[in-house]
Amino acid sequence: MSLYELLSLIIQGLGFVVLAATLCFLAFQTIRLRESTRNAAYQSLFQSYNQLNYLLVQDPVLGRAFRVSRPGVPTLSDDELAFYNFMSMITGLMEQVYMRRENKWVDHEIWESWDRWISQVWVYHPMFDTFWENEGRYSPEKFVGYINDLREKRNQTLSESVSSSEQQNVRSSGETAE
Repeated sequence: MSLYELLSLIIQGLGFVVLAATLCFLAFQTIRLRESTRNAAYQSLFQSYNQLNYLLVQDPVLGRAFRVSRPGVPTLSDDELAFYNFMSMITGLMEQVYMRRENKWVDHEIWESWDRWISQVWVYHPMFDTFWENEGRYSPEKFVGYINDLREKRNQTLSESVSSSEQQNVRSSGETAE
């Protein structure tokens, strides 16, 4: 094999490596473009959803007419209904953050702050159960599972708290009886 043939083989090999690298890069870019397009579509849908919910918050008559078929909603005052509709907007935002976390688009630290806010504030709100029983079924299954797990933990915590208080009351009653 001559030097010319050897150089020709090396150059062909390098050409193949460059071609393979270029094809890998194009495949990667195509995947990223598809993800970006999907994310943009999701964002657009979420903005439309928020605009519709905003209308329900801004117009109590429209909000009541829209929600009248939901159990418990017809008995809500106008202020409660406005808050109910506001909860719909907040829950949509929580769902979006949760789903983006599932796709690893939200940092762990940011998610933990959201998780604390949801688990320590929202699921304890007196209207949350009524809201969730009516509206939760419209969320993705993973998010529904997450919220239902939080509600179950809340119920266990509240149950343990009540049991602890009852035991304390029994002890206090026994001490005062002596």
